[in-house]
Amino acid sequence: MEGARKNGTDLNKQSLRHGISSIADKIFASLQKYAYADAILTSTNYTSISLKDGKIESAREGQTQAMSCRMLLGGSFGFASSNKVGDFASIISEAAKLAKIPGGKIKICEPQANRAKILAKVRQDPSTHSYEEKIKMLTEIEKDVKIAKVSNTNLVYYDSSSKIFTLNSAGAFIEEDDVRTGAAAHIYAKENGRIETSFEQVKAKGGFEILGEFPQRAAKAAMEAVSLLSAKHGPAGKMSAILDPELAGVLSHEAVGHACEADGIANYSSCLRGKMGKRIGNEVVTIKDSPVVFPNLWGSYRFDDEATKARGTVLVDRGALKGYLTSLETANEYGNILTGNARGDSNCRPIVRMSNTYFEKGDAKIGELFEGVKNGVYLAGCKEGQVSPKLGNFTFAAKFGFLIKNGERAGMIKDCSINGNILESLHNIDMVANDLEFLPGTCGKDAQSASVTTGSPHLRINNILVG
Repeated sequence: MEGARKNGTDLNKQSLRHGISSIADKIFASLQKYAYADAILTSTNYTSISLKDGKIESAREGQTQAMSCRMLLGGSFGFASSNKVGDFASIISEAAKLAKIPGGKIKICEPQANRAKILAKVRQDPSTHSYEEKIKMLTEIEKDVKIAKVSNTNLVYYDSSSKIFTLNSAGAFIEEDDVRTGAAAHIYAKENGRIETSFEQVKAKGGFEILGEFPQRAAKAAMEAVSLLSAKHGPAGKMSAILDPELAGVLSHEAVGHACEADGIANYSSCLRGKMGKRIGNEVVTIKDSPVVFPNLWGSYRFDDEATKARGTVLVDRGALKGYLTSLETANEYGNILTGNARGDSNCRPIVRMSNTYFEKGDAKIGELFEGVKNGVYLAGCKEGQVSPKLGNFTFAAKFGFLIKNGERAGMIKDCSINGNILESLHNIDMVANDLEFLPGTCGKDAQSASVTTGSPHLRINNILVG
């Protein structure tokens, strides 16, 4: 009986996908009537499961559909979106009507007429694994992480399979199958009324094979939460700090990446405005943003939401500012260099967004970073942070850390943060290790969310304010 229901579900999904393809053809034909228009059409099937303290808190599957259309008539953009994709003609008409509002001065560089059909690279299709298998996986991991002093657990599983069409009036027609899988572990430890927590996750473009390292990640979160129960508060003041790839990766994204977004440069909300070609950091610092170099990362893609072919961008090259991230609109102000960084959340207009932003690896061995540090800290992970791209000031709170005494790692510490200014701190990075690790995340901007990845080797930063 269950097999019959599954087969029926699969046939229903195939029918829906065929219908979406037919709608995409009609939307594409409609867009050709306009000087410039683009559209995104998406159909997504998803599964999500939440296991709280070993019991199923929620388990569901479903489908979402969405279409958005953007129109440029004269100097104004009109934008409309809806979940009722069958009514695409009304969505296009509404975007055209809004674009007729007079007084706009928007200009765009020449859009690309790319054509591509992109298939998902999946070794283990999540749809071939039953609910029962996915719940069993979470249940077994929950038993393993319930070590002494762990009081509560929350394990989450997620997968999605999307059909995405990116279209424009220049002739672009991109059809993409996108499969994503992920899992996360929130672990809480308790002793003598004191509660500590840790979080680990794995997620990437791909199938069930992505989850291979999740048991180890969940176990790591449990050990960290328990260890934090006996950790002491960290020191305060200016000192040398060694940052792990997670915390350093957040630094690349939040403190540098956002300041390199061309819309922020244009509206004077970035401290890097007017500094192209100038040295803003130590020569060991190279920072890149690339959606294509590592194709399976959470923030990877081949074409952005304006159908521009994605490319890698060097933001900082050996300490010198070399690049901004652009869209059709913002590239018009910066030599028409399109980087393919226009992305929009579901039912939202495309704006300049990062993809996979990371410090390039250096030449030093990790152990060499500790040499010569008499009194400092090693900081790992990131709980939260704040950054002002306009002023360049940032504060990032680490998940935990260790004291460094005479080049050796000492006692565990908690409640540590680093505080600084981009233009000063990048100069104080004096060593970058030869490892490189990436972590998936979600970036918020202008009330939109985007899938991104941060990455970095271990690095050492001197004279940074720890608090």
